[in-house]
Amino acid sequence: MKARYQSTQLLLIACFTVVCSTSLIAQELPEEKQEIIKTFEAQLEEARIINMAPVIKPVVPIKKKYSYNVTILPLDIEYPEPAIKPIAADTDLPFEPYPFYTRIGYGNVKNPGLELGFYKTDEYQFDRYIHLAHQSFDNSSKVADQKAGSSSALAGIRYKIKEKWQLNAGVNATYRQQPFYFIYEGNDLNDKDRNLFNAGFKAEVFHGTIEENDVEFRFNTSYSVLNVSNPDKNEGQFKVETSVAKKKGNWRVDLPLQFTGVLQTEISDLYSLVFDPRIKFSNPKWFLTAGAAIYFDATEKTIPWPEIQFDYALAGKGMHVFALSQLRVSGNNLHRLTLENPWLNPTIPSLSNFIGKEIMGGIRGETEVVGYEAAAGYVNGRNWDQFNNEQKVYSANVFYTDLNAVFIRSNIDFAVTENVRLKGLLTKNFFDKKGLDKLYGMHSLEFKAQAEFRLIHDRIKFTPELFVTDRQWARVVDAATASPTDIRLNNRIELNAGLDIWISKKFGIYAKANNLLNNKYEQWYGYPSLGIHVQGGLLIKL
Repeated sequence: MKARYQSTQLLLIACFTVVCSTSLIAQELPEEKQEIIKTFEAQLEEARIINMAPVIKPVVPIKKKYSYNVTILPLDIEYPEPAIKPIAADTDLPFEPYPFYTRIGYGNVKNPGLELGFYKTDEYQFDRYIHLAHQSFDNSSKVADQKAGSSSALAGIRYKIKEKWQLNAGVNATYRQQPFYFIYEGNDLNDKDRNLFNAGFKAEVFHGTIEENDVEFRFNTSYSVLNVSNPDKNEGQFKVETSVAKKKGNWRVDLPLQFTGVLQTEISDLYSLVFDPRIKFSNPKWFLTAGAAIYFDATEKTIPWPEIQFDYALAGKGMHVFALSQLRVSGNNLHRLTLENPWLNPTIPSLSNFIGKEIMGGIRGETEVVGYEAAAGYVNGRNWDQFNNEQKVYSANVFYTDLNAVFIRSNIDFAVTENVRLKGLLTKNFFDKKGLDKLYGMHSLEFKAQAEFRLIHDRIKFTPELFVTDRQWARVVDAATASPTDIRLNNRIELNAGLDIWISKKFGIYAKANNLLNNKYEQWYGYPSLGIHVQGGLLIKL
């Protein structure tokens, strides 16, 4: 009995101890809830590159860009950027942004090709790049003195100073050899060499943001010099551009200003100023820009022109109607004219600018697989450049004409599949010649079609393209009698193709063929084009 009593006591003491311990523990623990989550190890599927156009939310009208290497008359109109897009610097590079990139090859017309690109970035804070390139050919075995070469160098930096401030700076130099291989019976030109050397620098500081009540700012300055030999001519050109913008709600005010100076030793210098203040209003459905472009130089009266841009979304980003009015200005100086015609007589009549008053409208849009635009417009142009030759004279003279033109233009970028893209561009100009019988060195029709095929996870890329222009007129002036003769040149029908094959992630081979149809045409009178020419070589990217 006594044992049972002791057992009962022990049991009661144990229960009391447990209760007291539980109470103490309860007092020590915090009263908030504690949640324990098991560590999760993510297993992500390997990413795949999809070669489709990105789908962008239709916040503002979209500015569609197309990469075509087509020579367009000064009718090429830049469509308005989205109204709330911040000011930003040009970030396009002339080469692929790898730490090291090279393309080196050789072809059938003694045409070596070399391209080197060096690119370094520190988490997008500080970019440095260098680009070197050389292309040349020598077809003298078939056409006397038909050869040319071009070497270029480019170096620059992009530095993000602060969150919203960025600095861009760069230097460049280009050396071109364009001998006078002018074709005519009895060509006895003693000095056939022509060299063109161009060098310059560019610097830009900008502050860009889309935040309310903040100011966007851009300052851009550049300077370049050009030397043309045989005969020797020098030209300098500088440009200063500034822009200040402020956004509040759906409204935005832009105040861009551009000052340009062209300096020549034998011709009076040309200074021009363009002031383009404008106000923008935008919402998800439409936007409107209204302002005035004011042009001034010492040789022209002050030229004002309304600056109006309107865009309305009929079906989201799938279809927009747009209209615009703007003033276009480009220089008739050696810098631009020798890029258009390297055999130009450098003794140009005067320094002047092309000034075009333009009105344009059309439709454009984009979906997940296609981007397109179709437009028509009118331009009243002052100082259009045209070229003529003297008979048995190797260089062309430039003269200027005031012209009006109606133009239509359309382009398309269609992603047929992930691996197939089709692009096309068509431009047609209808000129009002203002009493002139013909226009010289000017095309009224240009067409370009391009396809891109990517196979085996982008390791193979094939890009055929077709380029067509109409027949242009050339005026040849007899040196003895000064009587002119008009000659109709052949139209350009050029089929080209390129092929890149990457054997590994770092090494590949390439081949490109130009003028596969062996089309005989002259871009400029007396200078026939090359026939079929190919080039192939090695690709490296690290």
